[in-house]
Amino acid sequence: MTDSRNSIYRESPGWIAGLEICSVVFLITAFLWQIWRWIPVPYSKEVLQVLLPGLAGTIVVISFIRMRDNVRTLGLEKSRLGKGWGSLTVFSLVSLAALFIGGFALGDPSIELATLGWASKYILGLLAQQVALQAFLNNRVYVMFGAMKDGPRLWLTIIVGTVLFALLHMPNLWLTITVLPACVFWMYHFRKFGNLPALMASHLVLGFAAMILLGKGHLLNLRVGWPAIRKMIQYGWI
Repeated sequence: MTDSRNSIYRESPGWIAGLEICSVVFLITAFLWQIWRWIPVPYSKEVLQVLLPGLAGTIVVISFIRMRDNVRTLGLEKSRLGKGWGSLTVFSLVSLAALFIGGFALGDPSIELATLGWASKYILGLLAQQVALQAFLNNRVYVMFGAMKDGPRLWLTIIVGTVLFALLHMPNLWLTITVLPACVFWMYHFRKFGNLPALMASHLVLGFAAMILLGKGHLLNLRVGWPAIRKMIQYGWI
């Protein structure tokens, strides 16, 4: 499959994209695992809570500028906003059915989680995750394998991007497993249709459903990193 949206990426050194990816993943991992807990320095928490995501965001913005990203490569081109909704709707409905069955089979559903408080805490995060996953991670991994033929390049991009994105959800094992098929589909969809808003909508719907149907139990309220460990301790799992 030839991805004309990203033809300029073949001209960029893959190692730079790899360095950007490693730097952002490291910074986000350090933030999620709250490394300030192990740094006995005054105000380390206050500083690192701002510094780590701030640096990650700065690297992403600089990368966008370096690669001359535009509305087309970022998945925001007006002509593409109507594309891919059919397959995305089918995938989302199948995923909702799986969450519904899994939630009731495990006895986790909790309508009390469907509150404005949930929305205020998670909506921006879910939207930001799709921007990071597609506009940055998906595109930059694609750059890394620029010397490959389009078919292997596409699937290696999807595999590597999915593994990296899933690992950021550890140690929440159930959430990590849940994320894997969604991430594979979302990354493929972005490469084929380049419709970022559609993927944001899918992520919001599935994230909301996951919180209600599995969030209170097995998905640990969608917590990752150190907060997930705390939830596991609270539930008596460890």
